[in-house]
Amino acid sequence: MRRFILTLAGCLAASSACAADWDQFLQAGFGVAASKDGSVCYARVYDAGHLAANKAQRIRDVAIKLTLRTENGERRLDHNLVTHLVGSRQKYWSGGQCGDYRGLVARCFVEGDGGAADFTLDSDGKTLTARFNDFHIWRPQDAADESSVTIDKSPSDKVAKLTKAPMSACAGTGD
Repeated sequence: MRRFILTLAGCLAASSACAADWDQFLQAGFGVAASKDGSVCYARVYDAGHLAANKAQRIRDVAIKLTLRTENGERRLDHNLVTHLVGSRQKYWSGGQCGDYRGLVARCFVEGDGGAADFTLDSDGKTLTARFNDFHIWRPQDAADESSVTIDKSPSDKVAKLTKAPMSACAGTGD
C-alpha cells in the first residue's frame, strides 16, 4: 500500500503528464469505450508443448480483467487475475488497483502489499504483457486454505504475454 501511495503522490506532482499517460493507456485498452465504466479481458492458456519446453513454469493459464470504474466522482482502474498452476485444478486469484501510468504501461498493485505488476499494452490494445514483481495470488474465499502463493517465484513466470479475449475468459476473476 505504501508503494501505491508514493506512486500516487508522484503522479499528482506531474498531473498533466500523468493524465496524458492515463488517457493513452485507456485508449489502447478500452478504445472508444474509454470514456465509460467497463471491463476488458486478456487471457492465455499455455499448451502442452510450451509447458514441456518450459518445465520451470508454474502458470498453466492466466486471465487478467481490467475494470474502469467511477467511484465518488473519481475514475480508477482495477485489475483482477485468475490462474491455475501446472498440475492443479485449484483456481487462484488476485486483485488490486493500478496507479502509475507511463505511456502504454500501467503499474498495478495487489491489495495488502501483495506485490505489483507492470501491464504493458501494445498500441492497438490487442496484447498485454504482464511483468510480475513479488505478485501474490490466493485461493478463492470459499477454499479451506487462504494462504498466498507468489506467482513469480520461477523466472519462467515473471512475464506473461496475453491477448485480448472475450469476457467469458475472465469469468472467474471476481470483481
